[in-house]
Amino acid sequence: MKHPIWYTSASLLVALMFAAPEAAQSETVEAEAVISQEPTAADLGTDFAIRPRFGLDFDTAGSGAESFGQFESFIPLWQNAGRELLFFQGQLLLDTDANLGTNLQLGYRHYLPSSDRIFGGYIAFDKRGTDSASFDQLGIGLETLGENWDLRLNGFLPIGDRRELVDSNTVDAGTQLTNLQFIGNQLIADSQQQQAEINRFESALGGFDLELGTKLLDIGEAGALRGFAGLYYYDGEGVDGSLGWRLRLQAEPTDYLRTGLSVQNDDIFGTTVRFNIGAAFPGYRATSSGTDSNTVLARLGESIGRTGHIVVDEQTEVGDVVATEADIQTGPVLNPATGDPWFFNHVTPDGAAGDGTFEAPYDTVTDATNTIPTDGNGIIYIADSNGAVISEALTIPGGVQLLSTGPAQFIDAFDESVQIQLPFSDSGDFPIIQGNVEMNSSPSGPTVLSGFSVQNDDGVGITADNSLGEIVISDNRVTASGASIEASTVESTTAGGVTVSNNLLSTGIDVDANNSTVTGDIIISGNQIGEASETEAESSGIGVNLDGATLTGNITVTDNEIKYSGIIVSSQNSSLTGDITLSENAIENGYSYGIGIGNTQTTIDGNIVISGNVIEAEGFGILMANYSYNDISGELIISDNVIGGEAVEAVPYGGVVVLNFEDSAIGEGVTVSGNTVEAQAIGVGVVNYSYSEIAGGVTITGNPDIQVSSDGDAGFFFFENGAAGIAVANANGGTLTDGVNISENGSIQVATDETAPALGIVVLNTDGQIEGSVEINNNLSIDVTGANTDINPTNPSDFGTAGIVVANYSDDNPSTISGDITISGNPDISSSEYGIVIVNSSDYSYGGDGIGGDITVASNGVVAVDDGVLVVNLDEIEGSVILSGSTITSGQDDGVDFSNLTPFSDIDGDVTLTGNTIDADGDEVKCTNNGTIAGSVSSPSACQNTPMLP
Repeated sequence: MKHPIWYTSASLLVALMFAAPEAAQSETVEAEAVISQEPTAADLGTDFAIRPRFGLDFDTAGSGAESFGQFESFIPLWQNAGRELLFFQGQLLLDTDANLGTNLQLGYRHYLPSSDRIFGGYIAFDKRGTDSASFDQLGIGLETLGENWDLRLNGFLPIGDRRELVDSNTVDAGTQLTNLQFIGNQLIADSQQQQAEINRFESALGGFDLELGTKLLDIGEAGALRGFAGLYYYDGEGVDGSLGWRLRLQAEPTDYLRTGLSVQNDDIFGTTVRFNIGAAFPGYRATSSGTDSNTVLARLGESIGRTGHIVVDEQTEVGDVVATEADIQTGPVLNPATGDPWFFNHVTPDGAAGDGTFEAPYDTVTDATNTIPTDGNGIIYIADSNGAVISEALTIPGGVQLLSTGPAQFIDAFDESVQIQLPFSDSGDFPIIQGNVEMNSSPSGPTVLSGFSVQNDDGVGITADNSLGEIVISDNRVTASGASIEASTVESTTAGGVTVSNNLLSTGIDVDANNSTVTGDIIISGNQIGEASETEAESSGIGVNLDGATLTGNITVTDNEIKYSGIIVSSQNSSLTGDITLSENAIENGYSYGIGIGNTQTTIDGNIVISGNVIEAEGFGILMANYSYNDISGELIISDNVIGGEAVEAVPYGGVVVLNFEDSAIGEGVTVSGNTVEAQAIGVGVVNYSYSEIAGGVTITGNPDIQVSSDGDAGFFFFENGAAGIAVANANGGTLTDGVNISENGSIQVATDETAPALGIVVLNTDGQIEGSVEINNNLSIDVTGANTDINPTNPSDFGTAGIVVANYSDDNPSTISGDITISGNPDISSSEYGIVIVNSSDYSYGGDGIGGDITVASNGVVAVDDGVLVVNLDEIEGSVILSGSTITSGQDDGVDFSNLTPFSDIDGDVTLTGNTIDADGDEVKCTNNGTIAGSVSSPSACQNTPMLP
């Protein structure tokens, strides 16, 4: 065994086995001394004896076993009725693959009347067959059974061959290439096929299990439901030992029927769930023909509680990759995409004129492009040129690769899974190309440019046309007065994907597809942009624009470093079947947007993920604009970004802003999580507007730090001069299904110059439908400082300064929150005006249902200058209002201020305004009721007023 825990558990088992007879002997001596305290066999009933029984059980598949059925026999070998039992228990197992197994167990149990408890133990021999192997095992165990709790310890030790090889296959492991060398226009190599051996083993695992159980409830006259919890340990050859846990329920509704359900987890098998059911005749327990049987004594005849099969782990091992005995073959390296040899035209700029072979390279790239095959096999290879300058105008034919020896260059060889590095590459020498490089495309293969220093002071550095196939631009250094790289296609039905990676660029990257069908991915990764630029105007960042396009792949922009600009992805009248992923980019001083996505009349079938970016920007850190009949089928995820900067000019107006408007839709919700945000007007904002829909709800959670600092000139949607940490606005016929959840965020700090209001968290539903609940729970800290203004519940833009605001308001259309509003567990809300504000002013004349559930404000910590908790109802609340359990301090006004304000203000449930801890300069609890409260009221007498007539 690999771990000493087996030996420890085995020693414990032996000690307990030796201790059990001593305990029994001690108990016997004590019983003889005080015989009058113990019932005799006659007292228990002379017919109280364990009878032989037989049963059938079925267990579903679990850790290391298939589903199996078993036939069980329980045979008493000797017994002292009502006191002692020596028994044999055997099982015959048959799994669903028709493999047999057996369990043979010899057990002893002793009943102690003074403690009303059974003590026992057993030894066992187990055998199990699989499709390909057979295993043996010894078992030993101890148990104590009682009326209310049970304890079992089982050990199991496989014997004999514990690990068997059950299957072995030899598979092709590709081609081994050696002795690479250029000869003529080909790359020659010695090749030999390789093989690897795949071996499959089965290994029997030993270990122990320990469980403690208790009776949960009685079932009928004699049945019970018992629950068990325990630990177990598995170890064996070919696997590291693992300690796991198990939870188990066992129900015995009658003496004849038993069923159980268990769940367990370990590092070998993961989490597994098992179910078993069994029946026995004449029953699992002993009975008496005399008086009612003792419920503990009746358990003498129960089956032993242990795992009914040998645990077997299936293991796969891959042997060493070795060359076959076949002869080494020498020949040209093949392109696996075409099956033909790669063709190389060699070039040494400023060298002697040749024919393009390795022995006599061309002296110009133009000569090489004129003679290179365009069938997907052609590579123009620029040899080490000691910094040579290529001043000729360059056009790379479609399907051709132009490579230098500067970076490490790899090509596929014989198989797409095998790549080889070209000889002489990774020299670090990047030939200089003066002027623009044009790249054409072809369906025969990708067009590639890699390993050059492109310098163009009069326009774009690299211009690529992907109308006919794939474009790859990698490992170049580009200085240009225009964009460094421009890849575009117009009105093509055969356009290919674009990959731009690991380039060092002075200016930006533009990828455009207009009225074209693009088959493949757009990948922009690992580039450094803007380092050579002097101002932001010179760096255009990364732009991907789809206008009237159909893209069948993904858009991925990742791991780029951008200075003076940002990333913009836009689409209009387009269709995307894949995902948009913008991740792990570092953006410094983004000119307007750090990351901006704008979609108009576009269908996106996948998800949009913006994660792990570090952004310093002046306009918006992240702006997602989904507008004008745009449809995203998947989920919008914005996570783990860091937004803001030390310099004031690098702090964005908005940190994370999502706009979904004009009949647009997001199909699986919006999630904003794990972001650290610094902003001038709004930290995190989600706006659903103008008959748009976000299905799946809005979740803003786990953002560790949101700081907003405003000079009063900034503002955000619906709040002209305010600032907010987190804002969700649903307006003008918008629909949010599955509600709003703003929970588990860290520090939220919002401060203005006290000429404008500040809001920590605000949820505004204006002329819209929130189908579900609004939950604002367990946010660590909310601190707001702003202007002091009187709240105007009929104007959603005027809530003053508040830590948390939820407002349901009708202007031109019905406005409804169909579920509950819950604000709880926020321990630290500090506000220069209001603490928590809830307003329901949905105008009944527009047919809105107001709030369809309960309003609960509980277990918060509030310190405010004015009202700590303010609730104003001007329409209908179909549930109850519960303002209870919070700690509230109000420096100048009331602790709790509740107003059921108009004759049309109806509350269908109860109103509870008690149970808070309040320190207030004004009233601790203030209540105004001019409407109707249908339920009971726990509040000041003012809430009992008869409502005014309309």
